[in-house]
Amino acid sequence: MSDKAWSLQHFLKFLENPSYPSVGPHLKLLGLVGLWRSDPTASVSRFKQFLFYFTITFFFSQYIKCLIKFNAESLKLILQYAPFHMGIVKSCFFQKNFSRWQNLIDYMSLIERSQLKKEDKNQSDMIESYIKRNRRISYFFWALAFFSNFSIFTEPYQKNQINMNGTSVYLYIFDGYTPFRKEPPGYYMSMLIQTVLGHVVSAYVVGWDTLVVSIMIFFAGQLKISRLHCSQTIDASSPEKSHENIANCHRFHVNLIKHQKLFNSLISPVMFIYLINISVNLGVCIFEIVESTLTSYGTFKSDWPSSSKKLRQEIALLGLTTTKRLVFKAGPFNEMSLPTFIAILRASYSFYTLLHNKN
Repeated sequence: MSDKAWSLQHFLKFLENPSYPSVGPHLKLLGLVGLWRSDPTASVSRFKQFLFYFTITFFFSQYIKCLIKFNAESLKLILQYAPFHMGIVKSCFFQKNFSRWQNLIDYMSLIERSQLKKEDKNQSDMIESYIKRNRRISYFFWALAFFSNFSIFTEPYQKNQINMNGTSVYLYIFDGYTPFRKEPPGYYMSMLIQTVLGHVVSAYVVGWDTLVVSIMIFFAGQLKISRLHCSQTIDASSPEKSHENIANCHRFHVNLIKHQKLFNSLISPVMFIYLINISVNLGVCIFEIVESTLTSYGTFKSDWPSSSKKLRQEIALLGLTTTKRLVFKAGPFNEMSLPTFIAILRASYSFYTLLHNKN
């Protein structure tokens, strides 16, 4: 094994935590940026908490600036880098419900450690299988986010330009308040702050997203284990043992459902904001494309009346060719529009009613 492969394997092993079989690496990442607090009284934890509030304040200053004095460019930046702003929402909700997240994660840890301690091969294989799946998804997502950040945080520098009249245009990633001028060297100080805080928020996003996916994988794996328990309830030689197995199986499943509901209540507000965010962004994009029908109106603003007959004919032809409506389609048949959405809802309800009546 090469030194590079050994180093990578050693690093991945470092991320693991035997106390938290499923979510050890995710807690390490969240702990690095201060969202997960194993020891809140430590000086390092207090510094990370300060960093969290400083980051939140910086991003909220962008929203306040946009509300006090509306700026289309500032709003455009917020929409363009919406995933980072969703990181603020996620981190705020995580801090608000920290004790409930801790309760859920402790439950997961207790269940998995007790199952692995029993040394039941079938059960252990199921746990190892879904943990491996968890790691593949998480580490791939981490690597993708890591390399994506390079392009995101270098994009403004690539687009900086000097206009023909000599005015310099310097672009930002975020438009939060910084006490520096918009031209160098103040520009670079502002960009340094934005880059550092942007990476912190990126860690919030990646840590929260992969933690949620990992917990979903945990519940999927534990449901399979619950099914395994159900298949092993009957002990032909002992009715008492069978009764005990049935009671334990029922207790395990009820507890699993209870914590699934807890998990649902924790992610539900964020998912709702995600839905609104995606709908707004998609709606804005589709609306802008639908305005493609107005392109031909530009020909009327030209100086066509004073042109020759041949040019007027060409302008008329141009007006006709630019009236084509651009649309987006879901699959080869359905256009993404309000009538299509309503038709899908009607068809779904009819299908549900048909199945419900058959049952």
